[in-house]
Amino acid sequence: MNLDQSSQLAEKPAMIPAVIDVGEKVHIIARRHFKEDQRRHFVGTVSMVSAGQIRVEGYTFGFNPTSSSFQRLPELRTRIFGILDSGYVINVIPRHVDVDRLRYHANQGTLVMSDGQGFKLEINDSIAA
Repeated sequence: MNLDQSSQLAEKPAMIPAVIDVGEKVHIIARRHFKEDQRRHFVGTVSMVSAGQIRVEGYTFGFNPTSSSFQRLPELRTRIFGILDSGYVINVIPRHVDVDRLRYHANQGTLVMSDGQGFKLEINDSIAA
């Protein structure tokens, strides 16, 4: 390999295979570092994928300590998440699920996200708490 070939290789970014594709639906939990940190989740549809990052359009859910429940913020948001960041737990949910219908509820002491149409995602309290 000559100098010109090696400099061309250095200019090309390394291709990282995507583990999440455009159009997939995701549920993302921001890990808390301290007990008093806000509990936030995000659910939406992946609109773009790049090296180690995803752009997701969807809704933020915040924990309301007064009602002891997660409540969806009304406005649609676009957020970027680092999928290599250990600060997030990312769950891939079925593509047919309508993210506008997703809500949290308690089921026998377990936190569950459901669309009311048959999809259910149990949230591990040790992660969400």
